[in-house]
Amino acid sequence: MKNNISQFNKCANCGACVNICPTKAININKEKMFYELIVDDLKCIECGKCIAVCPVNNPFKTQKLISAYYGYMDNNSILLGSSSGGIFYAIAQKILKDGGIVFGASFSKDKHSVVFSNTDDTQLYNLQKSKYVESDIGDTFKKIKDNLIKGRSVLFCGTPCQSSGLKRYLGKEYDKLIICDFSCGGLPSHKIYDEYLCDLENRFSSKVEHVDFRPKNYGWDTHSIYIKFKNGKEYTKLATLDTYYRGFLRNLSKRDYCYKCDFSDNHAADIILADFWLYKKLSTMENKNKGISLILTNTKKGDTLMKELSSYLVIEKLSLEKASYNIKNGHQSKTMIERHFEFINLVNKKGVVYAVNKMAPISLRNDWKQMIKQLIKKGKYEGSKKTWN
Repeated sequence: MKNNISQFNKCANCGACVNICPTKAININKEKMFYELIVDDLKCIECGKCIAVCPVNNPFKTQKLISAYYGYMDNNSILLGSSSGGIFYAIAQKILKDGGIVFGASFSKDKHSVVFSNTDDTQLYNLQKSKYVESDIGDTFKKIKDNLIKGRSVLFCGTPCQSSGLKRYLGKEYDKLIICDFSCGGLPSHKIYDEYLCDLENRFSSKVEHVDFRPKNYGWDTHSIYIKFKNGKEYTKLATLDTYYRGFLRNLSKRDYCYKCDFSDNHAADIILADFWLYKKLSTMENKNKGISLILTNTKKGDTLMKELSSYLVIEKLSLEKASYNIKNGHQSKTMIERHFEFINLVNKKGVVYAVNKMAPISLRNDWKQMIKQLIKKGKYEGSKKTWN
């Protein structure tokens, strides 16, 4: 048996093994439906470091929730340019003002994939907002360690599995590191996303210039997608009417591993972010449907930071008991997993559009209701677009 990750049958693609490999023998195969880590046997020296660092196959409990809060940035421009309440922006600004660096997911130059970047190389707004696509972590963990060794403050924001991978890779605590993750519902295939964009580019006769999975043109609580093309044309649609979104929301297009996630109820981050969907039930806070975040602190360092930021936020404390609804086991039912594999097989045979329409159709009644809603609210995107100018 090879003394490397090829012996494992479970993988979250967190990136820990890629970053720790001393001979760069581990790479991502991007040709398959989902990213797959592969080992180059000619480069592998069977040191076993990739096996030891893997958080999936060497699990341990890291979640120790301390406090819960809810709130938002009291700045209309920032709020409209954020998926939820703008808390990531507030944390990032604190790090940047200290001369630090922020790492997070960003769209690639052609917008057809999601990669990791940092504020030394790109603007903070490129790291903001939700990106519902599996991502390529690259050598981000190495860069984070290099910056920490130099004494810089670092903020990393990624999925719960990536946060766990980073902690395992570093192997020790760093006072100047803040790890932030979020309530993750799983990530769809990069191949499905690429095919979806290619289909739209053909329909609009232009390459994509901008993608936003969480515009607030219909309000924070109504998911939609906005895509701008280089020829000036725009595509905006409610999530329930959009092909890509429907596959995601119906739990069909996510990575195989995401259906049996080990990290949805075992976060390693200092701060866990989510949408505070239960704000009407659990609080009296209102912000005209512009976004409210739920914030869970998982370490003393994270809790101290949120207290320091409280003067810049509209924020209230929430009991952990009330906030616990957001931390739940991510394992899906056997039926859902079977439907996922049926969907992927159909995508391979007949394409994304056919597969989604076949397995996640819109009822005529719902279709009309959503289209009427879309027409009524048409044009309200102008307010949020200004945040990107």
